[in-house]
Amino acid sequence: MPETRKRQTGFLQPKKVLKVLDEPHPQFLNNAFLDPYSGCEYGCVFCHGLKEDVADTGDPVSPWRVSIKTSCVFSLNRDLAAFESDSALPKEKRRSTGIGFGSDPYQPCEAEYRLTQRSLEIFRDKSLPVHIITKSDLVLRDAGILSELSREGLCVVSVSLFTLKEELARIFEPRVLPPKKRLDLIAKLRRAGIVAGAAVMPIFPHLTDSPGELDALYSRLKSHGALYSMPGILSLDRPGARARVERVLRERFPALWKNFEGIYGKEGYPSQEYCGRVLETLKQVSRRREIPTVLPLESARLAVTAELRSSP
Repeated sequence: MPETRKRQTGFLQPKKVLKVLDEPHPQFLNNAFLDPYSGCEYGCVFCHGLKEDVADTGDPVSPWRVSIKTSCVFSLNRDLAAFESDSALPKEKRRSTGIGFGSDPYQPCEAEYRLTQRSLEIFRDKSLPVHIITKSDLVLRDAGILSELSREGLCVVSVSLFTLKEELARIFEPRVLPPKKRLDLIAKLRRAGIVAGAAVMPIFPHLTDSPGELDALYSRLKSHGALYSMPGILSLDRPGARARVERVLRERFPALWKNFEGIYGKEGYPSQEYCGRVLETLKQVSRRREIPTVLPLESARLAVTAELRSSP
């Protein structure tokens, strides 16, 4: 069972909740990001979304504190005014929004506040595309909305999964669904007619980066119906995340930290040589298991549409 921790809750009323980018994100392909919550109850060791200082709003946020953006729905409607004309464009040209890239949109507080659900209803009503990333099976509550969007080529759901090893997952993600249940979540999303895949991140040097480890993971993704993967190597550019990862490695894997120091520079990014080696492995594994490492939005939409038409 995932570890539980009592939530520390705060409340925010931001005037803007949508972060619009000048150019689409190079990997996620989003034009904007939305996080209905600030901070995350899951508190994963490597997370960049935990708040260890005072937020820009002046709200003091502990690493385990979650701030509820109570103005989210009102502000989102106003923020999306710039996207209104997109509904007249071909689907592939509409600007997309990533939901949950700073904190999990389906963390436990969503069951009470439903800000993600109400936000999705807005995107559906405006026919605007979304990309959700989550580790929670609460996303299944909104399967009806998500399948509607998927049928129109307007939605993908990425389930975050960095290892098949339950013991390793418990060390770095103690309050999250175990790996097997997240694989099952991908299968359930696919059966509901939702375009779904996996965010294979972070890839840990010397822990989850071997060809055998990655091949086993991609094999299970394939058998559970994942349509794509989004791999990403661990970065340690945030002081809080770096300190947490270092502490856990020194406690649990004391021989590894020196190897990490040889891979990561002062800025916290892995060396080009290391990245090249892992990316080559990923290329081979993804080709062998027939799981692309990009978001195949149009082909995925067509696949889901064909499945729905052929179902009784």
